[in-house]
Amino acid sequence: MQYRFCVAIILAGVAIISQAKAEEYASPLLRAAGSGARLVSAGAFQNERYLTGVEIQLDPRTITYWRQPGESGAPPNFNFSKSTNVAKVEIFFPYPKHITEADVVVAGYEGNVIFPVRILPKDPKIPVMLNLSLEYAACSNICLPAKAELSLLLPQTGSSPFQSLLTEAWRQLPTKLNPSQSRKILHVERENKGTGWRIIYLGRGKLVDVFAEANSPIYIETKMSNGIARLNLAAVGITPTSVNVTLTIVTSEGAYEAPVELK
Repeated sequence: MQYRFCVAIILAGVAIISQAKAEEYASPLLRAAGSGARLVSAGAFQNERYLTGVEIQLDPRTITYWRQPGESGAPPNFNFSKSTNVAKVEIFFPYPKHITEADVVVAGYEGNVIFPVRILPKDPKIPVMLNLSLEYAACSNICLPAKAELSLLLPQTGSSPFQSLLTEAWRQLPTKLNPSQSRKILHVERENKGTGWRIIYLGRGKLVDVFAEANSPIYIETKMSNGIARLNLAAVGITPTSVNVTLTIVTSEGAYEAPVELK
């Protein structure tokens, strides 16, 4: 009996220590409309930077949006301007999925999503305090705006319990290609001299999905059919002869971000 009591005390102590360590490397989860958000840290300052992330936990049947949602939706907005000892913030988007929302197909996320963030401090010897004003949409039967004010003092030493979680989030980022690399794996054909193009994937693995981004007021709809992506251009008030777009290519072997000229 005494042995079992001692084991219980030890396990309780370990749980308290683990919880305290987790709190050191993550901000409290703040609940908002159909979701929750927090900052998480991958650990100590290394290679002249901190690796962190913004985690949004979505309720069942709730979605949020990618940086280019499509015909409807609003991308998340990250404002780190109130942070201290920060020289540069780089925010990255994992590749999204196409989701049907009220008969409209949008690009976004379900479940939990982590947006990796790279932090370069002004002075590596001084602690970094991250202060984030986060705005995003959380949509289920209706779309609601969500806001969160998140703060985290980045640990300068030690290992983070969130390191593996953030490593997986960084793995979900598309590999950026230059124009020459893009031409090696993508063949672009204009269809019927109109505003449509076919994208044929020539790289490794199987093409799963494609997402297209262009500067406003141009919007590009993407559809998949028999392993071929089709793009349809819509522009407000202009008829461009060519358009520079960024394609996010999702394949069975990984994802790529490829610059392409549609002409």
